[in-house]
Amino acid sequence: MLVGILVFILSSTWRRGRDLLRDIFKEKRTPVEEFLQKFRQEPPQRVEGMAIYPTASTEGMPGAFLSQLEHFKVAHESVVLLTLITESVPRIPKKDMIEKEDLGQGFSRIISRQGFTEHRKSGIKNQEKHG
Repeated sequence: MLVGILVFILSSTWRRGRDLLRDIFKEKRTPVEEFLQKFRQEPPQRVEGMAIYPTASTEGMPGAFLSQLEHFKVAHESVVLLTLITESVPRIPKKDMIEKEDLGQGFSRIISRQGFTEHRKSGIKNQEKHG
């Protein structure tokens, strides 16, 4: 019984801590419009290529991008904010799976949705050796 109580205390403390951190990060999230306005006024140096920033949120700028911009003072020509969402339905119609939004100034947001039972093939074929 003591072990069960200890596991319960640990898991509830862990969950509460995660919820608090999520709320803190949500408050500090910079809205896209506000960021792009500031970006337009004080543009950093742009480097060639594309950078993809995974983000759990479909709103605001990802912390990883903002941190990289703050420390290195550069941004790629093309910046993609990528959110992968698993919905609480078994399948998502193909027409609703990918949503792309052009944010301007080389920024875009891609939201990919899938159902909880879906499994997508990566397009990479397994090459088995027979012998």
